[in-house]
Amino acid sequence: MKKIIFSLAVLLMSASQILAQTPSPISYLAMQESSVKSGSVFAANQLKMNASILKIGKEVVGSRYAHRGESGRTYVMTLTENLGAFLDQGMEIYKKASKENPGVYESDSANANAPIVRSIWYRMAEMSQTPKDFIAEKYAFRRITIFTVPFDKADEFEDAQTKRSALAIKLGITTPFFVFKARYGYSTNTYMTIEPDESDIAYYTHRKARQEQITNNNKEWQALNKITSPLSTNVRIDQVYIVK
Repeated sequence: MKKIIFSLAVLLMSASQILAQTPSPISYLAMQESSVKSGSVFAANQLKMNASILKIGKEVVGSRYAHRGESGRTYVMTLTENLGAFLDQGMEIYKKASKENPGVYESDSANANAPIVRSIWYRMAEMSQTPKDFIAEKYAFRRITIFTVPFDKADEFEDAQTKRSALAIKLGITTPFFVFKARYGYSTNTYMTIEPDESDIAYYTHRKARQEQITNNNKEWQALNKITSPLSTNVRIDQVYIVK
């Protein structure tokens, strides 16, 4: 009888812990795309603004990084877990940061070579692979792929990609892999993958290792790949480097 009572107590405690757990907050990515006349001017200005924006907007802005792409595009990516507050306060935060860095706004305007394209994305956590010790600054390189999926096939794609991500973890693939889905700025059947690594050489070395040693030899992976690949139509692939 004591054993039964103890077992029931354990079950009730476990259930209460499960019910008490709150889901992980949704991470949103605000992205600005453009092109500039001088990459070095862009880098210098964004590094100044990054420091100020992170300080002023510490309750709203999770992180902010600027990147230069091989396509000639520039990318400024801001992560937040409170999209409403970010949209409400973002402009004011930027204005205050500009006051802390006089001349940067004017320099950026003179350096611009194209209009800014703004978009909002949210991270598909179950479709991504996030190492526990992931620190963005350690990864100087990112491979960005923006692609569309037929709107009536989105559920099929997301289910297969979720299973593929779980399989990747099971197979011991530890390289970071993030999947985002467009909310504003792109059609809502648009996805973006971001694959960080230490460098472009490191990325392709790891990619080759995954393909030759793990994924090419796994029937389950190949079956899932046969679902996701035909559903994806690339909009752009870019290799980008974080500014320092």
